[in-house]
Amino acid sequence: MATSDVKKYEVSLNRLPRLDALCANGLAETFNDIHVLDAVPKRYESEICDQINYSDADIPTCAKKVESELFWERLARNRWAELNLKHHGMSWKRLFLEKHCSELLEKYFPSPPPDEGNWSFLVDTILAVRPFVRSLRVRHMLCHFDLAQICGHLSNLCVLDLTYGNRSMGIEYDFEKIGMSEDDARVLGRVIGNSKILSRLSVQESAITDELLTIFIPAFERNKTLTCTDLSHNRIRDFGAKQISHWIANSQILTHLSLKHNFIGEEGAVELTKGLGQNQSLLKLDLSLNRIGDQKGAEILKVLKEHPKLEELCMASNNLGPLSALALVDLIENNQTLRSIDISCNNLHFKITDDTVKDPSPSLGRCLKASLTSNDSLCHLDLRKTGFTDEALMKFDKLVAPTRIKLENDKRKILHDREWESIRFEL
Repeated sequence: MATSDVKKYEVSLNRLPRLDALCANGLAETFNDIHVLDAVPKRYESEICDQINYSDADIPTCAKKVESELFWERLARNRWAELNLKHHGMSWKRLFLEKHCSELLEKYFPSPPPDEGNWSFLVDTILAVRPFVRSLRVRHMLCHFDLAQICGHLSNLCVLDLTYGNRSMGIEYDFEKIGMSEDDARVLGRVIGNSKILSRLSVQESAITDELLTIFIPAFERNKTLTCTDLSHNRIRDFGAKQISHWIANSQILTHLSLKHNFIGEEGAVELTKGLGQNQSLLKLDLSLNRIGDQKGAEILKVLKEHPKLEELCMASNNLGPLSALALVDLIENNQTLRSIDISCNNLHFKITDDTVKDPSPSLGRCLKASLTSNDSLCHLDLRKTGFTDEALMKFDKLVAPTRIKLENDKRKILHDREWESIRFEL
């Protein structure tokens, strides 16, 4: 064979695609039919994932047959712009399936009778993905369906974050589509009461009233796993606070409670004081943006002085005054577990009567300074909009800064010793 012929033969061989490339292309083209990816050598995984048609992917089938994290990452990035892996156990498969289920619940609407196709599709999908779903965050629920049946299939569900009602109605306003209904409250009660693993529950912006709370709060007392509860931005008043007080007084596992932005007044604060006096488990309490008032706020601060575990307290924007300020000084001086206190947006420094401004505690700043000096646990104290100057706030922060720095260094050392500094797992 002539030299020129040999060169032409070599050039033609170089133009031929590699056999492994042809196999990768074939697997990518037929992926949505055979779902073969995990058995492929890792060096070809990226090449195959680059060519898969993700728009035709059958999610229930993929959930059962595909474990490749690269596949689930590509699938997620093709669908959503904002992704936070740490909220899903650092698993791309779990991230996608949890967000996919949340969207199905948000968009679900019953089929016209007698067809139940939409419900059957929803249940079939839940059954296929249930081993991988640990948290659900449903931003709005367009209709009132049986959530208990869905959650009953999700045996690994630990976190449930719900907002009842349609949040984007526009001019087609319908009062019945705002917030939780009585049926929703009963269903939620079944979800809470029947769960054997649920640890975090958040039901915000759902127009929960005292009457609705009465329906499902008995389930809180039956539940033995719920440690974190958030009922922020609702319509809970004094009677609802009384019911919650009875629950927290008897709970031995509740660690986080938020009642932020409700309508709890003085009578409700009295009941909460009783419950907090008996509680031994709370680590974080948020009562901000309520109507507790100065006298009852001071009573809550006094009873928390003896709490053995509380680490974070927020009572911002509660019409607190000088009595609460004195109770705050006493709290800081005697409680050695609190790490963060937010008492901002309260008129601690002055008392206004008949358009006359009086200052019943001119030495408040000195008392706070003395109490902070003797406290070895407090890392953060928020006193903005309470009557103190910016200069005074900076001085208070300098007093708690050494404790904050020490705590951060201790946490960093623990993470480094356990080699967790690069990875943080969250539900």
